[in-house]
Amino acid sequence: MGHWFERLQRSIQKGGRISVIKAVGLKSYEEKAGVLEKLNLTRENYFQINAYDPLPDKFFQNIDLVYIASPNQFHANQIIQCIDRKKTMVVEKTFGVSKDELNEVI
Repeated sequence: MGHWFERLQRSIQKGGRISVIKAVGLKSYEEKAGVLEKLNLTRENYFQINAYDPLPDKFFQNIDLVYIASPNQFHANQIIQCIDRKKTMVVEKTFGVSKDELNEVI
């Protein structure tokens, strides 16, 4: 949950039709508490990971859509994880940072 998501969350709240029920980030819950509390996200629904860790299986439970707003170098791997779990996703920027990553996603 970087600065791009923080911008998006304002639009989500204004629209009122989308609910953020889980989030993943590199920083601790305490470091992101301001944003997470605005979204009514509890510690149980925030998953802190290391940079190249896979998204936790529990993150994918009971969600309809994954919004990928991580740095570009993580997109391909996260997209593939979503596809493997048959989750719809929105990717903020690029599918990958190389032709090989793009081909792997496709």
